[in-house]
Amino acid sequence: MAVVDKLDSRVITKLTTDTQLEAAQLIMDSISKYIANNTYDITADVEAAKVLGLKMTADEYTYFKNTITGNIPISELVALNNYFKVIEY
Repeated sequence: MAVVDKLDSRVITKLTTDTQLEAAQLIMDSISKYIANNTYDITADVEAAKVLGLKMTADEYTYFKNTITGNIPISELVALNNYFKVIEY
């Protein structure tokens, strides 16, 4: 659960809007559920996170994405990105 702990301690504290916080909490909850039960279907969570991303302004989304990518180790980001597509290559 290292990525969840890092999202909580390194990212949540830096987010500035309710939508950013809601999206980050959704991602953390989904990861926790998946880690506890690897058959947990995160599809609905991913879609909900995408909807929240669309509610953010361009600046708000950029800040959200940069805060996550700047505060989580790359190996954990890759794993996170496999599900939630928070970074773009």
